[in-house]
Amino acid sequence: MVNPEHLARIIGSPIKLVLCGLDFAGKTALVYRWKTGKFNPNLSPTLSPTLESVSIRGGLVSASVFDLGGQEKLRKQWKAYLEKGNAVIFVIDTHDKDRYLEMRDEFNTRVLPELGEKPCIIICNKLDLIYKKNQKQPINELTNEVEESIQKLLHLSIKKDLIGQFDVIATSMVNGLGLKKVAQFLRLRLASS
Repeated sequence: MVNPEHLARIIGSPIKLVLCGLDFAGKTALVYRWKTGKFNPNLSPTLSPTLESVSIRGGLVSASVFDLGGQEKLRKQWKAYLEKGNAVIFVIDTHDKDRYLEMRDEFNTRVLPELGEKPCIIICNKLDLIYKKNQKQPINELTNEVEESIQKLLHLSIKKDLIGQFDVIATSMVNGLGLKKVAQFLRLRLASS
């Protein structure tokens, strides 16, 4: 049961989210979408950490978001920011299967050891590109399939002590698919911690 006073305190003051993941996963696109409600296809890669204030889902959650660069040379900076955050969002380009092992290694070596008790959302972005290749498959079925495959790739399904701390959510920054679920997880998980 969520304590209403605690929930009001969390929602009333900005939480600190840390956004990380490999380059070109869609981290800055997520921040832009939260700020404007729109998709911007012309964003440049993040070359240094940025801090943005956002209102997620019309004020459901207010957050200060550390948007971290995902290029290999910038990943060593993640640790300092992971320590500062209340929650972590790890963004994956689900369309770029050639980088799945690199993504898994970065998550397991750089992010997971720094989490402690913090909630973490693994965003499986670019579902719209996968759907273009699989249009005969219903979107909800495809969403479940993508989420399950990433959960298995990261070995989250076998780590029983992490249940409730993580959520794996398929999204599309192009059309906003899955972003309501992200906001709900943040609101409920941070309110109960």
